[in-house]
Amino acid sequence: MAESLMDISKARYLPSDIIAAILGLLGCENFTGKTEKIQTTIATLRKHHPILQEFAFSTNGVYPFSRELENSLSVLQCSRLLRMENPDFNVYVVKHTAKEYIRSNVLPRFKPDELLELHEIARKFEEVCGL
Repeated sequence: MAESLMDISKARYLPSDIIAAILGLLGCENFTGKTEKIQTTIATLRKHHPILQEFAFSTNGVYPFSRELENSLSVLQCSRLLRMENPDFNVYVVKHTAKEYIRSNVLPRFKPDELLELHEIARKFEEVCGL
C-alpha cells in the first residue's frame, strides 16, 4: 500500500509547476492579464489535455473559474517568475531569465510525453492569450 501511495505522489505535480511549465514554453514574453480570458482558455484546454486535470473549474459564474489556476498565477508572481509591469495590470510578462529558470528547474521534472503535451498547451494558450 505504501509503495502505491509513493508512486501516486511522484506522478503528481503542483498546479503552479504545470502553469510555470506552460509559461516557460511560450514563444511570446507577454500575454493577457484578463482573468476571464486566461481562465476560459485553460478550462477549454483542460477538456483535451489530461495534465490539466489538476485544475477544477466552477461554472457557476459568468466564466469558468479555477481557484488552483488563480493561486498558481499568484505563486508565480510571488516567486518573480511572472510579473505585471504595466500600469493598468492588463498584461502579464514572463522575462527571458524566468523562462531560463523554468527550462532548467521545472521542465526537467516532467516526462517526455508530458513535455509534448505541455508544448501543445503552450502553443494553443499563446494563440489565444499571447500578445
